[in-house]
Amino acid sequence: MPARLAVSIAAPDNRCCVRKGAAGDVATAMSRKILRPAPTIPCAEEGRSMEDRSTDDLRFLPEESAPGVDGGFHSIPTETIFREMILGELRDGRLSPWRRRRIVRYAAAMGLSATEAGRLLESCRAVFERERTARRRALQADQDVENPPPGEDNRRTSFIAWACIVAGSTLIACGWGLAWWAAS
Repeated sequence: MPARLAVSIAAPDNRCCVRKGAAGDVATAMSRKILRPAPTIPCAEEGRSMEDRSTDDLRFLPEESAPGVDGGFHSIPTETIFREMILGELRDGRLSPWRRRRIVRYAAAMGLSATEAGRLLESCRAVFERERTARRRALQADQDVENPPPGEDNRRTSFIAWACIVAGSTLIACGWGLAWWAAS
């Protein structure tokens, strides 16, 4: 699933055309109200055009057309689009109550009920918490490998400092001893 998508919703039937690789993500595009009619482009699959009515018809243009899908569109389920949008909001830390209500409104416009949108929000929160826990554990594991426990590190540093002090004082004592011997 691409991380960045651009969205255009056709006014007459609330259809959503999603293009991969464009600037901005779904939430940003929807929050900035980039709402424009989808272009009439013939689809490679099913021989339909973008003008055909279907509320669950979410599509993106592939960056690299696969062999046999020359310039065609691929379908993306509505729930996948909203799941990515919600996860993006959670990762950015921007999922406020106002944005949640807006997501539910967009989901209703795309044919998802408020209950389905709520379940989707909860499942995304669970996914986000699992990701955050895994990230935290990985960071803790990295810290354990790279940095020794504070006690060992301090002992090593204090030993090195002690050795430098002893060596320095020995050199100073030797220097004074040589100077005294040379003077006498």
